Amino acid sequence: MCFSESVSFAAAGVLVAGGAFASWKAWKINKRYLPIAFMPVMAGIQQFMEGHVWMGLNVSDPNMVWWGAMGFIFFSWFMWPVWIPFGTYMLEPPESRRKKIFLYFALAGTALGLILYVPHLLNPDWVSVSVNENSLAYEGTEVVLENRTGC
Repeated sequence: MCFSESVSFAAAGVLVAGGAFASWKAWKINKRYLPIAFMPVMAGIQQFMEGHVWMGLNVSDPNMVWWGAMGFIFFSWFMWPVWIPFGTYMLEPPESRRKKIFLYFALAGTALGLILYVPHLLNPDWVSVSVNENSLAYEGTEVVLENRTGC
């Protein structure tokens, strides 16, 4: 939803409301569906963070841009790689042989998320956000290793 500040905040509201309703239904029907039903709420929070990136860019507030960007990429780099396999793990019946595999994927997502997210949390200057053709570009957010051999 990286079209504008207002679109991000509107999407956040719709997603949080829909996710709250889905979570309420899952709670009443089958609690194993809760992690999946809660996903729109988390997507809404992610869009809310992206709305703050837009807001920070619109008022030239680099602190707001950084906090919004770190909130947004928390979900894309950490939360989703953990939550999606965890939600699938919860959906699997207890006797399923595949259930353990999804738990391993959730653990792998945790490791991957920490490897990606923590260095950027510790090095704020690695995060750069700009507007590119009416959408946000999270540039410079990957770890680049220098060639130190002089070649």
